[in-house]
Amino acid sequence: MKLSPRCMQLWAKVSSACPHVQWVFSLYDKGDEAIATQLFARYGIASGRLTFLPTAPDDGLQRARYRAIDLVLDTLPYAGGDTTIAALDMDIPVVTLKGHDHASRMGYSILWHLGLTDTVASDESAYVEIAVRLIQDPALLAVEKEKIRMAKRVAPSARIENHVRSLERAYRKVLSQ
Repeated sequence: MKLSPRCMQLWAKVSSACPHVQWVFSLYDKGDEAIATQLFARYGIASGRLTFLPTAPDDGLQRARYRAIDLVLDTLPYAGGDTTIAALDMDIPVVTLKGHDHASRMGYSILWHLGLTDTVASDESAYVEIAVRLIQDPALLAVEKEKIRMAKRVAPSARIENHVRSLERAYRKVLSQ
C-alpha cells in the first residue's frame, strides 16, 4: 500500500538520475519479493538493483540492518513513522515530502521536532532533488548524518519536556470540553 504509483514515479526519477543506486528493502513475507520486483520493473528499476534483507527477530537486529544503507526515501502518501525513527536512530538521513494530512506528514513531523528539516521537501520535484543531491554528494550525506547525531544529543531532553507539557495541555483541554 505504501508503494503508491506516485511514490514509485518519484523513486523512478531518483533511480534514473542515480543509476548506480541499489534499492534495499525488508519485506514481511519472502513471497512478496516477486511482487515487489515486478512493481519496480514497471517503473524501470531492474531486479538487479533490488536487495531484499530478511526481517529480524528483535529490534536490535532490525535496526542493525540500517548499516547496509546510506539514505531512506520516505514513502508517500503514507509516510513512515517507525521506519523514520529507526533510520534516524541509526543516523541515516530520511528524505520526506511534507504532505497535507496526518498520514502524509509523519516523516515531516518527526524531522521537524528534531530540527532536521533540510531533507524535508515541499513538493515532488524538491523530493527528487534532495534525494539525488544526497546520493551524489557523499560529503553532504555525511553532514546530514552528523546533524542527526547532534540533534539526538540535544533534542531529547529539551524537547521531551515540551512535548509532555503540550500533551498535558491537550488532555486538559479535551477533558474540560
